[in-house]
Amino acid sequence: MKIFNTMPELYYIVSFFIIGTFFGSFFNLVGYRLPKKQSIIKPRSACPNCKHKLKGYELIPIISYILQRGKCNKCNYKIPIIYLIYEIISGLIFALLYYRFGFTLELLYAFILTSGLLIIINSDINSMVIPDSVLIITLIGLIIIDAFRLNPATIGTKLFEGMVMFAILFIIKKIGNFLFSEESLGDGDIKLMALIGYILGVINSTTVIFIASFIALIVAIIIMKKSKSNIIAFGPFLAIATLVIYLTNFNLLEYLIK
Repeated sequence: MKIFNTMPELYYIVSFFIIGTFFGSFFNLVGYRLPKKQSIIKPRSACPNCKHKLKGYELIPIISYILQRGKCNKCNYKIPIIYLIYEIISGLIFALLYYRFGFTLELLYAFILTSGLLIIINSDINSMVIPDSVLIITLIGLIIIDAFRLNPATIGTKLFEGMVMFAILFIIKKIGNFLFSEESLGDGDIKLMALIGYILGVINSTTVIFIASFIALIVAIIIMKKSKSNIIAFGPFLAIATLVIYLTNFNLLEYLIK
């Protein structure tokens, strides 16, 4: 990993952060509308309370939230701070991706992967749905990039590993359904695991399941204490764990073996 020590390098990092915040704002819209079968183009974004159509300056990530003090300009409806947090995190991730990969083909690969996962996180949290369209478009994009850097046999192996992870999570779901007499995992989680298997392979994807399950268990306990609900979206934890493994190359199983 490189260390930035020049002004041009810092300029690119800041630029990618800004770009990431705009993408994050767009991903938030996509994650909200896709599960509801709504167009991501029309109508324009509006206040959910008074339906005031947002103007250009009201859509500037982070800055508009700060200038409006987290409220709608028309009705003073309090805008959930999660929107601000989501934009900041998206910006930080985009900046990190540039810092990690620079101007390489891997950077484009990482952008496609991250974009899909960010939309999935938003969608699953808001609607408990992981849109098939996001999974398909993300996978196709990754395969296209891989076609420029890998041979067909390697791509075939990656697809096979994706199917293996689909089968593993499908079996886990069936076991969970039997033990708890209810749906333990959504179909979207299983399909997401197929994408993760393609990206990380079987070993690293298995690590993702362990990490995601551990984090989800902690969050579930906290939620149950506060609301007595045992329903939690698992997709966001899988997506977050995937990003961690992808960016750090951390492998829990290899670490334990050592």
